[in-house]
Amino acid sequence: YYVVPFLQTLKSYFEREKAYPDITWEDQGYRILTLFRFWNAMEYCFPYVEMTDKKWNEVLTEFLPLFLNPGSKARYNLQLCRLTAHIDDSHGYIEIPSPDFRQTMLERKQYKLSVPATLIESLDGEIVVQQTKTSGLERGDILLSINGEDIYQMINDLYPYVAASNHAGKLHRILPLLLRSEGSPLEISCLRNGKELALKIEDFTHDLNGKNPEETSRKTWTDYAPGAADIAYIDVGTMSKKTTEDILRKSR
Repeated sequence: YYVVPFLQTLKSYFEREKAYPDITWEDQGYRILTLFRFWNAMEYCFPYVEMTDKKWNEVLTEFLPLFLNPGSKARYNLQLCRLTAHIDDSHGYIEIPSPDFRQTMLERKQYKLSVPATLIESLDGEIVVQQTKTSGLERGDILLSINGEDIYQMINDLYPYVAASNHAGKLHRILPLLLRSEGSPLEISCLRNGKELALKIEDFTHDLNGKNPEETSRKTWTDYAPGAADIAYIDVGTMSKKTTEDILRKSR
């Protein structure tokens, strides 16, 4: 059977692969078929299969015993995520119903609420608050732990299950997960101006189900960006006196 890419749609690409709706994950043969199907799809249809960090032939050898005896449905689903992550492509992901991740690190992906703050990794490898709209965190805070869990250990635990092309891509998907909650306050330890602080964050603004609690009034860096209301940026070295005067007159 020959696949002609430009004639295919996302739905029809694997239309000859049979579906088995009545077979559950507990069937060992079905789990092995799942692994082989995915491995073959990448082997013969993925243009970057020779560029994965781990040699693709070694992936099949590594995962076969894990799919033979996963131990539980949660562990099996974790292996599916880890298998997907081995393609090392930021466009790759797998959607699995939330109840199947209970009691695992990926459970936080299903949490409905999130602290209204953005995290980045500094040049020194620290996890820093880039912008925030919560009264607890401030821009520049360096996170140390969340609910008693070391921040770097949390990242390391999530790292193998996130598909991305590079380290920056991994963090882009992981860092937002760290501030998610089911509604319980987050106990956050951070460094602020060299002093370690213990914070209790209780305000959440991002609801994955579409509910958006009112945000606090704390400003972010975007509030001070070029083009923000009532703020003018003047380069007197390149602008004429008249242009400068016009801008100042209009900004009053």
